[in-house]
Amino acid sequence: MGDQAAPIAERRARFEDVFEAAYVSVQRYVRRRGGGDETEDVVAETFTVVWRRIGDAPDDAVVAWCLGIARRCLANQRRSTRSEEHTSELQSHSDLVCRLLLEK
Repeated sequence: MGDQAAPIAERRARFEDVFEAAYVSVQRYVRRRGGGDETEDVVAETFTVVWRRIGDAPDDAVVAWCLGIARRCLANQRRSTRSEEHTSELQSHSDLVCRLLLEK
């Protein structure tokens, strides 16, 4: 167990350093790109990915690396929102067709 504690402590310390260096920049980036009400969700997802990939974080460009992750998380959020809107629209059309068929 002692062998695993050191790498976890190192990962945690590295994550805390990255978080401290990049959080404000990531939050501003997402807000400027139109994160709207979803800003905090996108920022949280960004740092979830950062935690999973902390071993890949470059020492000399950590903020830029985090912004790249935020860009992809924001794109995923937008695709998800569009998909939900499209599904809702299809459901509305389907309901209308069903009502029209039942009226006949």
